[in-house]
Amino acid sequence: MIEVMQRLANRVYPVRFLFVIIAFFSLFAFLYVALSGDHSLEPYLFPSIITFGWCVCLFGISDVFNKVPDNVEEGDGFFVRLRKRIQRLIAWVWSVGFLL
Repeated sequence: MIEVMQRLANRVYPVRFLFVIIAFFSLFAFLYVALSGDHSLEPYLFPSIITFGWCVCLFGISDVFNKVPDNVEEGDGFFVRLRKRIQRLIAWVWSVGFLL
């Protein structure tokens, strides 16, 4: 599962700042719709929230899973193996969190 997330992260990594720009625009749109008091703009409220959430999620995926540590190898020392296992565990927990 970590490798699938890493492939996705490598594909979207070059455009990750585009996600930030879109997230700021959708957050601005949400605040404008929520604070304007105009009831004709209410259909745009939930799409702006969803767009913001997806952009933040994709930016997080591209940032967290861009460099996932390799599997533990035979010649690694104890602390190197421990560090790799902890980093892979953290990446696995993040991947479960992003999928849920």
